[in-house]
Amino acid sequence: MSTAAGGEVSEELAAQGAAAPAQPGVYLFKDVQARVIYVGKAKNLRSRLGSYMRGGDGRQQIVFLLRKATTVECLVTQNEKEALILENNLIKQYKPRYNVRLKDDKSYVSVAITAHDWPRVVVTRKIRKDGARYFGPFHSASAVRETLDVVRKVFPLRTCSDGVFRNRQRPCLEYQIGRCLAPCVLPVDRQDYEVHLRQVALLLEGRNEELVAGMERDMQRASAEERFEEAADVRDRADALSGALRRQRRFDLLRRAGRVRFRFGAAWAELDDGRLAGCGDVGDQPSLLDLRTPSSPTGVFDAPLPPPSRSEADELLTVARWLDENAHRIELEAVDGLLAEPLPRLPSFVPRKR
Repeated sequence: MSTAAGGEVSEELAAQGAAAPAQPGVYLFKDVQARVIYVGKAKNLRSRLGSYMRGGDGRQQIVFLLRKATTVECLVTQNEKEALILENNLIKQYKPRYNVRLKDDKSYVSVAITAHDWPRVVVTRKIRKDGARYFGPFHSASAVRETLDVVRKVFPLRTCSDGVFRNRQRPCLEYQIGRCLAPCVLPVDRQDYEVHLRQVALLLEGRNEELVAGMERDMQRASAEERFEEAADVRDRADALSGALRRQRRFDLLRRAGRVRFRFGAAWAELDDGRLAGCGDVGDQPSLLDLRTPSSPTGVFDAPLPPPSRSEADELLTVARWLDENAHRIELEAVDGLLAEPLPRLPSFVPRKR
């Protein structure tokens, strides 16, 4: 037996920890009956488990956990984000006795397309076996709700509760402004409704290019068949969606932009990976240090990033909104990292002349 922070660790457990891969992933501690009693994630599995075995983590719950554990199993992932999602899913699956933070799903949010006759899209912190289709988990509730706001503006699906839906006698305001088909009181083509649901699923799965391309094909088909009103409706929804995707892309790129200095009027501001690092009057502006000019951005956009913390996500959203609102008066001075590239807009819709 070896000693860890006042507790004893079996030789087998210590050996398994030492043999863990030096890669990101998830580890599962199991008891003598091979039941999963704790699930955790790590950027480096060998380093994290080695710290446990050597007593580097002196928290009392860890000491108690190591007394109960007899084996540890490691699951390697491609990156920290995959590890986070896998950890969350395994905790929901096994409900380990000594996991507190994620067992009740309160740290993360998911999005569900419900199993109603006329489904709706909702944010939830609990995943139930109710026939709904779940997406996530997502780390930032504010970012998810912003995505749901886009969904409600672009896809005309019901948003009302079951009670309101059952008792409705005439279309509501959502129908009047084009955000719902009013299946509660009007005859709605179920196939059209299913198309909208599939498009929402593509958006939530991150298959954005496929979604926009499909909407463009729908628009062109309707135009060719001289269904101009329908084609214009698809065009407007596709334009709104394209704008939302551009904002999301800027959100991601803000986190990779490194240090960015820009001027707006008589003031300056500097961002560090999308978060405000400093601001003031132009006269009080410090030196640009070693920042490169905007003509030489570096980095790899497709490299995976771990999900931001809640506070980071909220700050990034605030910065992104401010940049959107003030884009016309911002002058970029220097950047060390990637610059946001807007997604291409959909082609303009021009009805064919007969």
